[in-house]
Amino acid sequence: MEIIPAAYDVAGLIADTVQLNHMHIGDKDLDMRFNVDWMLPSSLVGDELRIKQILNNLLSNAIKYTQEGMVTMSVGMEPSREPGEATLVITVSDTGQGMTQDEIDDLFREFSRFNMRSNRNIEGSGLGMTITYSLIKLMHGDIDVKSEFGKGSSFIVRLPQKTCGGDVLGEDTVANLHNMETYKTALKKKPKRTTERMPYGRVLVVDDVDINLFVVEGILDSYEIAVETVTSGPEAIAKIKNGEAYDIVFMDHMMPGMDGVEATKIMRDMGYDRPIVALTANALKDTDKMFMENGFSGFVSKPIDVDKLDSYLVRFIRDKRSQEAKVEA
Repeated sequence: MEIIPAAYDVAGLIADTVQLNHMHIGDKDLDMRFNVDWMLPSSLVGDELRIKQILNNLLSNAIKYTQEGMVTMSVGMEPSREPGEATLVITVSDTGQGMTQDEIDDLFREFSRFNMRSNRNIEGSGLGMTITYSLIKLMHGDIDVKSEFGKGSSFIVRLPQKTCGGDVLGEDTVANLHNMETYKTALKKKPKRTTERMPYGRVLVVDDVDINLFVVEGILDSYEIAVETVTSGPEAIAKIKNGEAYDIVFMDHMMPGMDGVEATKIMRDMGYDRPIVALTANALKDTDKMFMENGFSGFVSKPIDVDKLDSYLVRFIRDKRSQEAKVEA
């Protein structure tokens, strides 16, 4: 394992993690809460992939060993004595089984699993926490574990990061991220929407995170729309250069290397005039205006706003086909 630091979008990291781990809850009577400090920098320099691995491991374990109650992830920042550095502080807490002191002492040992009599039906190799511990140490961080048997556990991770720029997340972005409970309720309790079949539709989804591609593909599957996916802006541009045309291109806003705004500008300069809709975790008050000024046809907030996504499918695929049919008639 190696650490490859690069600038990353903090809101995007949190939103991607939330979206993935909501899928793990399934039918459990379990609430998932997120507390994010609005004073967090909007961008940091670190290994985003490895941080996601740590978060996903801690959250999936919390969900796995908590049958009911609550799993909470808090994200904040501690100042550093070194200029240009700060410590990212992540706390994952649950109301699950908890651990004895002996189990805590063995937690980061390879192939370690606990309370096997109760957990014999739970899948896992017992390597997850060892890998998590190794990644934290590779980033010169630390992890503290507090637990009470039968009542739950808390894992506090501190990761030194470099700072870049002075922008903070802000209250609007954090409010959007805190909307996860509403999002979960919509997924689990809202009656399933009746989607209109659009087998004649064709879309391209651009996102550097595989799970995001999986989520969007899953949503679009019910529409029977043909879906292609790529993981970077240059790959999307290559598709357009090869003469491909789509009813909609769903373009991730924040991606490493070339972001969605730059990729969209290049596609527009090439003469591509079909709809391009942004996928973004930074849904602020003037977000729509910003995207429209940069060549987008609109935006969908992350975690995926299913209603808004549907409105674009109806507008740019179904309604457009209906208008074309009238013209031909």
